[in-house]
Formats: sequence, C-alpha cells, structure tokens
Amino acid sequence: MFKPVSKFAVAALLSASASMASAALVSSGVANVTGTWSFDFDTGVQGNFIFDAGQDAWWEQMTSSTRQLVPTNGAQIVNLGSVSFAGLTEAALQSLSYGLTPIVGSNAGNQLTFGDVFAVKTTSGNYAKVLVSAPFFDPGNNNGLIFYYETYSGVVPEPASVALVLAGVGVVGWVARKKKPALV
Repeated sequence: MFKPVSKFAVAALLSASASMASAALVSSGVANVTGTWSFDFDTGVQGNFIFDAGQDAWWEQMTSSTRQLVPTNGAQIVNLGSVSFAGLTEAALQSLSYGLTPIVGSNAGNQLTFGDVFAVKTTSGNYAKVLVSAPFFDPGNNNGLIFYYETYSGVVPEPASVALVLAGVGVVGWVARKKKPALV
C-alpha cells in the first residue's frame, strides 16, 4: 500500500518553491516628491535629477499649473489608472509595456488623481508599483506629489533554482516510494 508523503514535507516543498518564485521587496514607503525634484524608487530617496544619477522619475513643473512625471536616467513608466494596487503582482509588473512618455499631472488633464496607480521600471532593473495618495498641488507643499510605493527585485528565478525545486520534488517522491512496503 502506498504511504502518503507527510504534510510537513509537502508544506516545506511548497514554501520553498513559492519563495523562490516570488521577487524580493527592495523598498517601500510613503513619499512626498516636491516640485522640480526627482525620486529613486530603488532606495526611496528624493533627489535632484540633474545631479543624482540613480533617480527614476522627475516631478517636472513647467508652470504653476502645468506638471508631469517624467522617467529619467533610463527608467520607464506606465500609467495604469484606477486598478487594484494590492492585486498588482510582481509578475504583472514585469509583463507591462513601459515607456518614456511622461504622466500628465497638470491642473487640466491630470492623470495623477487620488487612487491612480502607475508602474516604474527602475534604472536598476527593478519594478515599482505606485499608488497616488494625495495629488493636492498645494503651493505650501511646493506642489508635491504624495504616493505610496513598493519596489520589487527584477530578478527572475534562475533555471538552476527551478531545477533544484524539481529535484526536491523528485527526492520527496523517491523517499515516499522507498517507504512503500513490498507486496508479498
């Protein structure tokens, strides 16, 4: 008679394979990018895009009512609109079509409204999902853009890692088979 594999072995195997398949969280937090400043989604640091090479997006202000979020230093962005922030997975972030087109944040035609979600492919090759939480262009806040973000590693599991998981499945099966009593 076949003896089933222990629940512990199955749980350990599923846990190991799930952790290998998901990307690691690089950084997250709430940011307030003030007018004419930039932001690095890998480090969570606001900077001066002219002097800080790692910055991913620049909150450009052309006039007091004309603004846009511009990808910089090789980073790319895409505006997703009103979608579920929590439902946006690392795999979904990696499958998006990113580009260099700025996202309008002007008084007229503003796309960066409360609850808007956009994604960033960073200069380091990581992926960020961003939820606009306060697009209030308050001059007292230097017309800042306030958002919550989560940046994930862009590393895809290595083929060798997948092979190790499959080898682990094979070992669990082999052990279960070895424990199978012989038929007489």
